[in-house]
Amino acid sequence: MQETPYFPLFINLEGKKIVVFGAGKIALRRVRTLQFFHTEITVIAREIPDDLQEDWEMLCRNGNLRIRKKAFEEEDLAENWFFVLAATDNLEVNEKIVRLCKRRNVLVNNASNVSMCDFYFPAIASSEEVVVGITGNGRNHRDVAEKAAMIRKCLEKVDEKNNQNRQQRE
Repeated sequence: MQETPYFPLFINLEGKKIVVFGAGKIALRRVRTLQFFHTEITVIAREIPDDLQEDWEMLCRNGNLRIRKKAFEEEDLAENWFFVLAATDNLEVNEKIVRLCKRRNVLVNNASNVSMCDFYFPAIASSEEVVVGITGNGRNHRDVAEKAAMIRKCLEKVDEKNNQNRQQRE
């Protein structure tokens, strides 16, 4: 039986409160993307990996991000989160976060188990006036990354051409 595809939904995230559990590479990449959309992000993680410390510090300087160094507790979900990203290095914790979010009717993405996701976190390609989200239904991340890179290059070329046309008209 064929899997039902997920609907691509573009939504205004400005000022929306999002919590990310975990501070590894996946969490870092997702927070970096979310900052572009002017969200209010809270990261909750036991610790920040040493090799990612500088990256997290830089993201904190960008604003709209706070980091709380602590283990996950159910009370962490008591705030009115717009959506939740479970990206810890502990599969059981991620699954617990998903179960609790589903009870609260809060959208949740589990970075370690695609079958437990309410939504997929897309690769983003953007230009001056366009935002493109690319997903492979939560699978084959390498293929999606390659296609996203190709789309980014296309968007760059279109932007260059548009800028040249604007300059010629001026």
